[in-house]
Amino acid sequence: MVILSITRFIRGYVEFRATGSFPERLINLTIRRGINVYDTKGCDGVLTGRVPKSHFASLQKLGARCGVDIEAVKCGGVPFVFKNNINRWGLIPGAAVFLIICSVLSSFVWVVDVSPTPKVSEYKIRQELEKQGLYSGAWKGSLSPDSIERNTMINLGSFGWMSVNVTGAYARVGISEKYLPGDTQGEEQKPCNIKAKKDGQIVKMDVKSGSSVAKLGDAVTKGDLLVSGVVSTENGGDFLKPSIANVYAQTTLTKTVSQPLKYTQSLPSGKEVSRSLLELVGLKIPLGLGYIPSGEYVRHSEHLNFYAFDNQMPVGIYSENCTEYAMQEISLSESEADKVCMAQLALYEAFELFDVKIEDRKLTHKVKDNAYILTAEYTCIEDIGEVSYIGIDEED
Repeated sequence: MVILSITRFIRGYVEFRATGSFPERLINLTIRRGINVYDTKGCDGVLTGRVPKSHFASLQKLGARCGVDIEAVKCGGVPFVFKNNINRWGLIPGAAVFLIICSVLSSFVWVVDVSPTPKVSEYKIRQELEKQGLYSGAWKGSLSPDSIERNTMINLGSFGWMSVNVTGAYARVGISEKYLPGDTQGEEQKPCNIKAKKDGQIVKMDVKSGSSVAKLGDAVTKGDLLVSGVVSTENGGDFLKPSIANVYAQTTLTKTVSQPLKYTQSLPSGKEVSRSLLELVGLKIPLGLGYIPSGEYVRHSEHLNFYAFDNQMPVGIYSENCTEYAMQEISLSESEADKVCMAQLALYEAFELFDVKIEDRKLTHKVKDNAYILTAEYTCIEDIGEVSYIGIDEED
């Protein structure tokens, strides 16, 4: 139906109104003569419809034979548009310029669709794609999807698969992160020992598989054998099996943190500069007289895209807010420095000792070389066992 409507519009049509005693006879004659009448409607003895421009004269002659008065109500289509505007010479150059502009704009990428991943933000991905030449406003002839995919994956190093598809003025970037399947099932079946990964005194042993070498109360050092994967049988033979055990020991460790009492640090000076730019197919047009002066500024940017009928357009507003940072001298008292050091220890305990039970913590502090030094001595209970696989000659 769409193609038929387009064809009729190109050929041109006449919308008519027929009045008389025998309009149905007119319809019968048009069918016999091959005159294409369509969209016909009848109401109160009045017949309306459409006929191709080339058939309207024949329709009028048939109407005269049937005693039906045929009146042209409306004319439409390309022939009539051309006839009505034939003296407007500016339309032809305008149409030519329009076609040229459409052809030129179709040679550029308008929209780059990127989906972020849990490990890499959309901003970082777009930054790298822009380095590789893929951005809103890029000329499609200069793009090499294979090169963009390869270089982006190498530089970011977090993707297992990536594809760049350019369709018309739309570039879609598909990304999949690396998948590193763990061979835990295979590792669990390999013969292994359990050895000490640090010094300590054993306080608890939970051996599920293997032969215990150490016992409760033993003091062990790093690398000592705790549970053996070599198990003896009743008839004097030996066989290898994976050792599975948790060996808990009392350990000690020391952590030292320090905080200078006087130092310089880059801090916000309170001066902020904001500006907005109109992004149009890769071009950035300032929307004001604001500029970023020289100095150390931290930039925070936001990008607002425009959409039409749920389709992203190559037009958007780019807002940039810049905060000036300046070096400032800071002096701390010992109590303030102590709070900073205690915060560092809290982070250390939260991230480094999260799987360790802390039984005791002794703190000592001193001031040396303009620095407040805090030392913490920990007494802990932790699992000191680590797996050590037993080498096997495959030929045997």
